[in-house]
Amino acid sequence: MCKSKSKIYLLDLMKKINIDIPTRLNVDEICILIRSKLIRLELKERIKKSKIKYFYFHYESQLPI
Repeated sequence: MCKSKSKIYLLDLMKKINIDIPTRLNVDEICILIRSKLIRLELKERIKKSKIKYFYFHYESQLPI
């Protein structure tokens, strides 16, 4: 899913979730950084027992939007 987005869109997303943007990244590397950040944020929220979701694992059902 991530790899189908434009590089500009992904770089903007990186800024929104406070990821430092190194120089000369390709889309695959950007997607890996975004995914890692979302998983870290998700784990922090789970430890706090919060209902905030950043990432859904394949076995979890998503809430309706």
